[in-house]
Amino acid sequence: MIQRFLFNTLLHAGWLPVFRCGIAVLLLLTGLQLWPDFDLLYGPDSILDHRLLQLGENRPLAIVTGGPIGRWHLAAYLVCCALLALGIATRMAALGLWLIHQWLFMAHPAFSYGFDYLACSALFYCVWFPMGNPASHWATPCLRVLQLHLCLIYFFGGLDKILGPTWRNGEALWKALHLPELTGALRPDVAFLEPYPEVVAVLGWGVILLEIGYPLCIWLHATRRIWLGSIIAMHAGIAVFLGLYHFSALMILFNVSAFLLPYRRPPLPLEQIAIPIPKSATALSRRADPSAGNGSTASKPNAQHV
Repeated sequence: MIQRFLFNTLLHAGWLPVFRCGIAVLLLLTGLQLWPDFDLLYGPDSILDHRLLQLGENRPLAIVTGGPIGRWHLAAYLVCCALLALGIATRMAALGLWLIHQWLFMAHPAFSYGFDYLACSALFYCVWFPMGNPASHWATPCLRVLQLHLCLIYFFGGLDKILGPTWRNGEALWKALHLPELTGALRPDVAFLEPYPEVVAVLGWGVILLEIGYPLCIWLHATRRIWLGSIIAMHAGIAVFLGLYHFSALMILFNVSAFLLPYRRPPLPLEQIAIPIPKSATALSRRADPSAGNGSTASKPNAQHV
């Protein structure tokens, strides 16, 4: 049973190039978005601004310095994204991208959030997964690692929410919808929900049940599509209402790669497609050719017609 779970040959390996190209394009857009404001955020003389990082800290922080070296790191970051998206030297491109992502986005907690940590996990997978060879027999074990990782993320996220009262009464969701720093370009006004706190509480419970039930319902064939569609809708809502576009796109990519694409059946070749012939058509063909019913290939000539 374990061998069948790990090496199921019926799963479609097309999720590997989608996962690789998706994470590469997403990080490429992140790097291009950072390029115009790189010096303002990190400082012109280092990858990270010394004075900004030492605010509220009494100890110095060792930072790589060297004039425009930070811009060169960002340029190398973009080049690695392009190589990974094109499938050129995928393992080395993913490794370089993973290291530079650590320097640029995760060197200090003030500059990183959930998207950066999950992107690091995705790049780690790109280093070790057979991204350049979807036909590898290790494709299914790698898929299981990604699937179990997602189950752990959602389960403990839901468990953390249900342990406190703020998600159960809707307070956490209401605060998140009104944080001034989390505003999307298409964010609708939710002030009409203020007289109806029970609606916000129901939405909070909906998020909790989606996340806690994810490890079970995403594996069952009867509920997989419902749960997957609900999770994708939840992340689309996060993008619209909170403006976390990169995070939402990354989580949708994770879910589509892990639980949608592997279970899609590739189309059969034309020679393997059996087209059923209706009985009426068979009867008509026999009526038109009486010799077809007696198994003879050709009618013998009669002596009187010779």
